[in-house]
Amino acid sequence: MEGKKFPILLVLVIVLLIVFVFTAVIVGFIVVGGGNSNSNSAKSAAVAIPKDSELAIVELFDEDTSFNLKNDNTSNPLYVPLITVKAEIKYHLKLKNSSIKDTKVKIDAYLGEIQELLSLYLKELTPEKARDMQKTAGEDLKKQINKLLNENEEKHGDVVYTFTFTKWLIT
Repeated sequence: MEGKKFPILLVLVIVLLIVFVFTAVIVGFIVVGGGNSNSNSAKSAAVAIPKDSELAIVELFDEDTSFNLKNDNTSNPLYVPLITVKAEIKYHLKLKNSSIKDTKVKIDAYLGEIQELLSLYLKELTPEKARDMQKTAGEDLKKQINKLLNENEEKHGDVVYTFTFTKWLIT
């Protein structure tokens, strides 16, 4: 009886070893493959950063500017929440693969509409929501401004590189 158990155990151990090796090879390929793609994306992200000489900055307002926020305080309807901001746009001086020839002229032509976008965006925020939204608001406004600047262009390109709030004070 014991003679019959040995070959069965031997076959079972061999099958388990094959499964283990197969699993190790598959996991090894997944981990190594995932690591290479992450490093490649990091390299391509580093290449996409423009030089300072390729960018310009425009301030949206000459001084600190206050805007009304949405009042969500039902117990005190006379309370008017305010946010005081100062904002700047860092934009590309020249765009590749875009029909915008002079980005400075384009920004200057749309400056009033960009200021209006900022005002309308802030008007929809409550004080509680605005407290944690400075970075998110900059990203959202960057996308909205790029969309505005490309509306009447044949070839689109991101003019705005960053939208930064240099002051963000909620009262």
